[in-house]
Amino acid sequence: MNGIEKITERIKTDALAEMRATEAATKAQCGEILAGYKEKAQNTYWKIVSEGKLEAERLVELSKNSAQTESKKRMLQLKQEMVSAAFEGAGKKLAELPKGEYVKFLVSLAVQASATGREKIVLSSADRDKCGEELVSAANAALKADGKTGELTLSDETRNISGGLILSNGKIETNCSIETLIDLRRNELSGEVARILFE
Repeated sequence: MNGIEKITERIKTDALAEMRATEAATKAQCGEILAGYKEKAQNTYWKIVSEGKLEAERLVELSKNSAQTESKKRMLQLKQEMVSAAFEGAGKKLAELPKGEYVKFLVSLAVQASATGREKIVLSSADRDKCGEELVSAANAALKADGKTGELTLSDETRNISGGLILSNGKIETNCSIETLIDLRRNELSGEVARILFE
């Protein structure tokens, strides 16, 4: 292995380590965000439960069976709303990461989702202005460091997304918007989020 090969291998190893670290940090941040919403969610939950209990007691007087059924439906709806609020809060926190961390997050999305290394990166208008060129440059460098084609470009088009990105390759798009990423993980994580919120 000559010097250039050693350097290339070292760059590749470092890039993979950085990508894994970014992924681990993102997972840790999501955990912290969800934990941060636990107390707020529980306070709101118990306030609504308390109000719901008074209403349920009134309904019980009219019809015990009907009131029990209604109470269960309301509790389930409330839990679903609180879980949805936690996911929305997590998405908002991701979109509001400090610029450096946010760019790293976007770079990891672009690198993982890129099939050809020649796609166009479509961002929200705010993200395009804030970090578009920096993202493209960093993503191309990361792709090249992995020995892949690094010819991503910044699209002139923008989308109405809260954050994340969309990779466009002609008529084929890979949607890595924060909304889509959260929707994709919602089924997998809803049970865990509910456990955190309501234990």
